[in-house]
Amino acid sequence: MATAERIDPVAFREVSEQLSRLQQRNDALIDEAELAKLDRLDAIEDLEAAEKTIDDQTRRISYLTKSLVELGRPDIAFGGTVAEAEETPTFGPEPIDFAELLERMPELEIHGVVFTGEPGITAGLQSIDTEGKALQRAWEALTTLCDYVKAKRNGDADGNVHKFLEDQPVGYRSFPVNRHAATETKFTKERYGDERILPAPEAVDPRGAVSMLEHFKLARISRQDPRLYYFDDTSRSGKVYVGYIGPHMTNSQTET
Repeated sequence: MATAERIDPVAFREVSEQLSRLQQRNDALIDEAELAKLDRLDAIEDLEAAEKTIDDQTRRISYLTKSLVELGRPDIAFGGTVAEAEETPTFGPEPIDFAELLERMPELEIHGVVFTGEPGITAGLQSIDTEGKALQRAWEALTTLCDYVKAKRNGDADGNVHKFLEDQPVGYRSFPVNRHAATETKFTKERYGDERILPAPEAVDPRGAVSMLEHFKLARISRQDPRLYYFDDTSRSGKVYVGYIGPHMTNSQTET
């Protein structure tokens, strides 16, 4: 009668360890590829200049649109009614620093975006964001989330934030889709997932915290690349909870 071949436990352990090392290396390469993409984006000065021009034009259009509505001419501003004009969120100029960004968070709650993170961590970005890129992109990400909530309420978006950025419905704010991540790598989730369990209302999770893996990549600042993490609860409460705006959390690139 044939007997099952015994598996050498030493050989099995060696193969398992080798597989684990290969998986970690694969995840590290994925992270490196993401960083390379961001480096390439930041290196293209013409693109940065174009984005700034678009931002300036967007603010100018927003100002003129608001002025037309105040003058009683929403038909010119929107080609619609006063009611339609009033439904369109308008935001003031970008905050001048992270302290002002935190002060203005309550005005975003009206549009369904709620900050639940640690203010001190966010305020600390001021000391490393010397060029103001992270501040600018944090505001862009937050106002884009406001428009995402609005699009979901209006039936103009039916997926998650990443799909919203890919589809780019007409009439809503945008954020570069390649600066957004719908999740983390398997390696990061397994080893550092606890860092990404962030504050949320007990109505969302009885623990008062929830796993937040979706995030915006705000800027490239050596080994501190700021990130904005959030939890999309639009399918239940109709809100998005931002649980973290701060330096890059631990992953295969930041661990020492």
